[in-house]
Amino acid sequence: MATINDVAREAGVSKATVSKVINRKSSKIPISEITIKKVLEAATRLNYTPNRIAQNLRTGLTNCIGFLLCERLFSNKHYYVLLKYIESELANSGKNLIFSIYNPEDDLPHMLKERAVDGLLLAGRVTKDVVEKIQETNIPFLVIGSMADEAYDVNSLSGDTEKNVYAIFDYLLERGHRDIIYLSDYKEPLLIKKVFTGYQQAFIAHNLKPKPDQIKTIEDPYRDINNIFTEELEATAIVTHQHFLNTLIYIIQQRGMNIPDQISVFLFGDDFLDSWQKDYFTYLPSDSEQIATESVKYIMKLCNNEIEKVYKLISGKIRTGKTVKDIL
Repeated sequence: MATINDVAREAGVSKATVSKVINRKSSKIPISEITIKKVLEAATRLNYTPNRIAQNLRTGLTNCIGFLLCERLFSNKHYYVLLKYIESELANSGKNLIFSIYNPEDDLPHMLKERAVDGLLLAGRVTKDVVEKIQETNIPFLVIGSMADEAYDVNSLSGDTEKNVYAIFDYLLERGHRDIIYLSDYKEPLLIKKVFTGYQQAFIAHNLKPKPDQIKTIEDPYRDINNIFTEELEATAIVTHQHFLNTLIYIIQQRGMNIPDQISVFLFGDDFLDSWQKDYFTYLPSDSEQIATESVKYIMKLCNNEIEKVYKLISGKIRTGKTVKDIL
């Protein structure tokens, strides 16, 4: 098995230079791109793998970041896409990812009890109880998304739900729509409150009276959306989260309706859209890649004690397609 000394001899550089290149360490004396290339090529030829265990013993670090998904199924594609971007970002920083799904009724995962990670990203249904359990480990953590049950003073980064909902309804109201159905499966009180606040502010800004009953919570997509089309015939536009899209389109087709002539459709999120769908639909992006990139950046800063607090909201920019009709 090749050693760091073997790589140094092969590349014609010092052991210290190899260590800095392989471990991505900063150096007061810049290492040229030519030298970096020589070291990496030598390491590849010799099939050299750094001894991470030895590195961890020396530094007291694991070079691992945890991702804890709370009370959510990994089959939810949003988390799959988010995790994919996070893993890629961590790999670019020389870090490994440890993933676990967590049920608050269970003990904390081994990666936390055994301090197998330097930092933790929390997503899904993150409650105050979950946060307090994590805090007892003294492991730096960052909540991705909104807290589920109550506002809590934690490091967090998420999409700006309130601002995004406002932008969507403002866009539709500007185009003459007044009867707008919003389909959501949010169950977390804080998220629901942010949706209602953004919605109401948009109507008030247009000197219109809000219609809170048009915010619909979906449990059984086909049954509930079908019932909405039966009961809400006056609706001219529907805002839907992307995971309801297939069911919504099927019901619209069943009823012989046309988009956008008879019903306008606005999507919240774009993680699952094909390229042609991104051209066709009007939507507000999920910004999963940006959220992942920022999350990795801030959890690394927290792990390195470069910052003490993180609170950041990311708002999206509407992408216009062909599914919203002006009815002014």
